[in-house]
Amino acid sequence: MGAGGAALATVMGYVLSDALLIYYILKKSTKLTVSVRHVKIKRQLATSVFLIGIPASLTNLMQSYNMTIINRYLIDYGSKAVAAMGIAIKVNMIIMMIMVGFAFGAQPLIGYSYGAKDNKRLQKIIRFDLLVEVGFSALAAVFIIIFAQQLIGMFMNDASVVSYGTGMLRWFTLTTPFCGIVLVLTTCFIAMGKAVPSFVLSISRQGVIFTVVILITAACFGYDGIICAQPVADFLTAVVGIFMYAAARKSDQTLRKED
Repeated sequence: MGAGGAALATVMGYVLSDALLIYYILKKSTKLTVSVRHVKIKRQLATSVFLIGIPASLTNLMQSYNMTIINRYLIDYGSKAVAAMGIAIKVNMIIMMIMVGFAFGAQPLIGYSYGAKDNKRLQKIIRFDLLVEVGFSALAAVFIIIFAQQLIGMFMNDASVVSYGTGMLRWFTLTTPFCGIVLVLTTCFIAMGKAVPSFVLSISRQGVIFTVVILITAACFGYDGIICAQPVADFLTAVVGIFMYAAARKSDQTLRKED
């Protein structure tokens, strides 16, 4: 069925996954339910859920926006460049999804420690999370930079696509450690209930900052500017995140002294 079959498989995968989850909640869980009759939530709690959940949703939305903008710029260089970008993004996404799992895995621990005002434990968790994220991403980046050509070749046998994709993949993975920093800081802000900083980071790396960067780099450097736009945006977003985190910590310490 070609592309239609791939789309159908995607839909069926989601439907079956949902059905499996609902089955376990209905038949196996003693604490969870899908019954509408048990839905009771205070307005303040609902507001908090939306304030924290919207940035997380925007992060996913920005991924689609990011790919659309890149493809729009690359189309002038032919369909092979667009195809290569699709492959490079998918390979890079494997690393990113693992990093997302590590980052969000620490979120409950960050939230508990912050809520308990256990600053010593909080800093230990954040340092460990950063070590895992940056360490893993750096090792993965080295591996992918070395074997980029072979990885792209697994998806496409066209020499031009492999050539395009190899350069793209190396550029993308070069700054994954900065992506790790952004992910850790984003989950910190979410766990601490700081909606504004988490919102800013969620729309920056693949949204606002990326858009500004690609407008400048594409105009100045053409094709090379398009390819390096995301790595530059990764670095700048990490810098913004670090400054916001420092400001948030300073604000928290001031409030605690006043208390």
